[in-house]
Amino acid sequence: TTDAGLFSTMFDIGGVVGSATIGFILKRFFNNEGCLGAAVETLLSAGTLLLFLAFAKSGIAMN
Repeated sequence: TTDAGLFSTMFDIGGVVGSATIGFILKRFFNNEGCLGAAVETLLSAGTLLLFLAFAKSGIAMN
């Protein structure tokens, strides 16, 4: 149960940091092309999800 609280907090912190980071990247590299930037971000998110699924059974240290 302690792990559940820790993982929930880590998820929330990752969401805040990730949102700020993607906002910065979209503003910096896709200034007038918001839809293109969102498409690239979506593809990268899908790719990282596939990597997570591939390595999920490796344990917490790997993830």
